[in-house]
Amino acid sequence: MPAATLLEPQLVDRAPRPPDGDNWLHEIKYDGYRLLASCERGTTRLYSRSGADWTARLPWIANAITSLGHDVHLDGELVYLGDDGFPDFERLWSATRSGGEQAHLYYQVFDVLRLDGSDLTAKPLVERKARLLEVMRDEGAGTRLRYVSHVQGNGLEFFRAADELGLEGIVSKRTHSVYRAGIRSADWLKVKCFRTQRFSIVGYTTESVAGGEVLATLALAGTNETGQLTYAGRVEFGVPRRDDTLLKALRTLSEPTMAVAGASQSASIVWVEPKLSAEVRALAWRPGRSLRHAVLGTVSII
Repeated sequence: MPAATLLEPQLVDRAPRPPDGDNWLHEIKYDGYRLLASCERGTTRLYSRSGADWTARLPWIANAITSLGHDVHLDGELVYLGDDGFPDFERLWSATRSGGEQAHLYYQVFDVLRLDGSDLTAKPLVERKARLLEVMRDEGAGTRLRYVSHVQGNGLEFFRAADELGLEGIVSKRTHSVYRAGIRSADWLKVKCFRTQRFSIVGYTTESVAGGEVLATLALAGTNETGQLTYAGRVEFGVPRRDDTLLKALRTLSEPTMAVAGASQSASIVWVEPKLSAEVRALAWRPGRSLRHAVLGTVSII
């Protein structure tokens, strides 16, 4: 099979909950960039999900794959692991730009598609992962490469543990599934750890439309361990645009000198006194990080 075909990633479908049964294995869903690797005759190339060549951006990762000593095609996730051991998507973005600090970048490898001339895509997933683990146990793998372990069965318990840790979610895969390059298949399912949290509204942005201005986003803040307001990012989805009731209320709370830890003083944000709170459904939030996949629910007076 041509290398170009092997370097198309299998796509993941969505599911509201983990599937049951021992014919499924479950992995942590890392909050990072999908990354595919091809090492042929000692030369390694790294590719993004869209096919862009990332080799020059990630020389340490490429060198670590070369040091495995195999002709190999790998599938995995590029992540930035903070000092707490958790993936940090915002720092990942800056670390992969020109001049970015890469000491915390790791390649979390979860599949092997080709090994020393053998096409493995038609092999069962559990067999591919066993071969991958053997390769990554070899001398010279280094700490830049990490094998993504899994549990078999007990998907709901695994998901609950990931949720309690504040991770992005899990990926559930059929144990004996083949690798379907470039195809979105129900053999691979992602289950995200959405939760409902309440935040203080500390600002807003507007957008000009025919007939005037409408509310565009809400700037939100949570609290850290000391009770200090900490910027949590903005929410756009679910913000009322046709009904100006919330916008009128926010305009009465304008506070140009409002200070929120971690917030950049964006000229587009109108800062307000934190008198209103918003219920938001999003991925788990921790101080120092921005909300992701956030959807606004109800708004209340604090």
